[in-house]
Amino acid sequence: MIGDVPNEPVDEPEAAEPVVVTSLEDMMSRLRATRAAGQRLWYRGQANEIWPLEPRVARNRRYLENELVMLRQFKQDAASRLTDRPASEWEWICLAQHHGLPTRLLDWSENPLVGLFFAVDDLAADQPGPVSGALFELSPDELNLSALGNGRGTLMLEHDNDLDAYLPDAGGGPVLQPAAVLAGRTFGRIIAQAGTFTVSSGDHSARALNSPGGPTSKIVIPAQHKTEIKEQLADVNISASTVYPDLDHLALSIRNGFDS
Repeated sequence: MIGDVPNEPVDEPEAAEPVVVTSLEDMMSRLRATRAAGQRLWYRGQANEIWPLEPRVARNRRYLENELVMLRQFKQDAASRLTDRPASEWEWICLAQHHGLPTRLLDWSENPLVGLFFAVDDLAADQPGPVSGALFELSPDELNLSALGNGRGTLMLEHDNDLDAYLPDAGGGPVLQPAAVLAGRTFGRIIAQAGTFTVSSGDHSARALNSPGGPTSKIVIPAQHKTEIKEQLADVNISASTVYPDLDHLALSIRNGFDS
């Protein structure tokens, strides 16, 4: 899920003041500027602006220490529940990520409004009161040029040998910068969210994603504007029932329309 919650913020070098978006109209103005500049960007929304960009497996030391153990147990117990068994290690990792297992993948979207939804969906974000959210923009080509140095742009899981070094059982090779990757859109959720990923290796350091002047930029969504933006997104059919294409979220979306 694009708006997963990190456990702890990390200290970041001081950066320039981020852009602030207070309405869907503001967001559309920014997108028009992005299109005019010919930029290809991915988007990730997080409900608390101080949360760093890092994969879920890096947010808990026990997750880090037992990444392969968790994945192997998932394979063991999921096999009998699947109609179509994953054909590769990356397919297993994507399936595990899809169902909430901590992995080295971090969710992004090619749809900026989906990213914006995750930035505003949770008002309090595990805090006592409302907090501002963040929408991150990522240049996947810039990230991969820095990480891999080959100018090949976005890579495809299972099809690019450069990504073998990012597998959990790749061994004690060098710690690589996160890379921007695509995966087959074989699940309803990844289709609905126009999902893409960044993948980490080694100690799962995501410093390249969090460093000022790097391939990411941050847009702040003030807490007092979250509810209004969420309503505006629903007007253009970006809601829990479309971002999560399952019956539980459909029912939740209908119920919310009748809550007082």
